Amino acid sequence: MAQAATYEIHTLQGNRWLIDAVLDNKETALAEARGMFADPHLMGVKVIAELVNEDNGQTSCRTLFNQRRDKVRRKPVRRAAQKERILALDTPKPARKKSSNAVIRAMVSLMGIAMMVLVLLGVGIYFTS
Repeated sequence: MAQAATYEIHTLQGNRWLIDAVLDNKETALAEARGMFADPHLMGVKVIAELVNEDNGQTSCRTLFNQRRDKVRRKPVRRAAQKERILALDTPKPARKKSSNAVIRAMVSLMGIAMMVLVLLGVGIYFTS
């Protein structure tokens, strides 16, 4: 009875387990998985041994290594701080005075619009007569 074994290294990225590597050596796969788990961006690493009976083709799987990080929990917001934020959003902001530059820009824009209207009226009068 001949058996072939492969060792799959799975990594948890987001909410999905992805096959990262497939190796033939058990010790190499376990060492690689431990090294990968040192990466803080990976949420989990596991090694799955897949044994295939070459005589009849039956397969079996066994998890050899499985480590997972807990999700980072946020600190609860204190009620007083939460009320302050709500009050800050509800209070109306005082009206701001327009700066002189804003007034000048508005006047220049209005003058430009007035000039365009006069030009269009002149073109209309020219073509209608």
